[in-house]
Amino acid sequence: MINIGIIGTGFGAKIHIPGFKKVKGARVLGLASGSFKETEKVARTNKIPIVFKSWRKLVSSPKIDAVSIAVPPPLHAPIALEAIQAGKHVF
Repeated sequence: MINIGIIGTGFGAKIHIPGFKKVKGARVLGLASGSFKETEKVARTNKIPIVFKSWRKLVSSPKIDAVSIAVPPPLHAPIALEAIQAGKHVF
């Protein structure tokens, strides 16, 4: 089982969460976004068990195997670089 953490609750909630839920062997385990309140809401609605207060906490979590970046493109590089440095797979 690959545990996926999604960063972003807009496009992430509309596209990434439903997409990964259809993949056998994958589980959306964690979620983070710029708004903790929104993250909690989306996680509850989608039955995602772990809500992170920041993308950095998601990326550094040993429970997360892969990171799906669903934030505006100008924010991708620092998230992707930190995720790679943490040994995560990146989408």
